[in-house]
Amino acid sequence: MGLNLSGFATSIKTSDLSEIAKVLNIKISEQLGKFAFEEAISGFIEDDDIYITETRNGSIITVGMNFPIFETVMCPLSENENKLLRFIIGETSMIFFLEYHENGRTLRRKVVQDYDVVDEEGKTLEIEYSGEDIDEVIMQLIQHITGDDIYSLEPEHLSIKYKYLGKIEKTEISIQDKEKSQLNHKANIKPWWKFWKIILKK
Repeated sequence: MGLNLSGFATSIKTSDLSEIAKVLNIKISEQLGKFAFEEAISGFIEDDDIYITETRNGSIITVGMNFPIFETVMCPLSENENKLLRFIIGETSMIFFLEYHENGRTLRRKVVQDYDVVDEEGKTLEIEYSGEDIDEVIMQLIQHITGDDIYSLEPEHLSIKYKYLGKIEKTEISIQDKEKSQLNHKANIKPWWKFWKIILKK
C-alpha cells in the first residue's frame, strides 16, 4: 500500500498541540490520549484526527483528510529562527508535496507527480542536489528540522491525539485580538505574532 501521509514538521519542540494551534488559528479538542507513533503514521488516521509527536529537536504533526493542509497559514511557525516543512507523501497516488520555511519566509515549494515536477517555486534546496527521489528529500528535511524522521522513530514512540474542530473565524480572531490587546496594553507588552496570507497553487 505504501506510505500515505500529510502534515508538517517544525523545529518547535513540544507535545502540546494547543501552542501550535494558537499560532495557526485553528480549533482543536482536548487531548484524547497517548498512542503509539505507528498509529500516527498509519493509513487509518480518521479524517478529523491530528497527532503530535515530540522528537529530538522538534515536533512532527500528522493530520487526517479534513485538516486544511493547503489553506492553513503556517509560515508564522517558522518565525524566531524556527524551521517548518509542510508535506504530503502519497506513495499510492504518487503525488508528493513539500513547502519549506525558515525564519518567517517561504523558501521552497515543490509538487511532484509520478516523479515528474509539475510545479515549483523558490530556489532549489541543497538537499535536492543529492539526486534522491522526492520522498527521500521530504524525509531528510523532516530529519533536518526535527532531529528524527518517520523511520528513525520507534513504532512505540508516543504521539498525542487530538481532533481538528475547524478554523477560527475572523470575528472570533477579532474578539480574541481585542482582548489580547487590552491585556498587552495593561502590561505594556507588544504582541509577537503576525498573520500572513499565502496563496498556494494546487
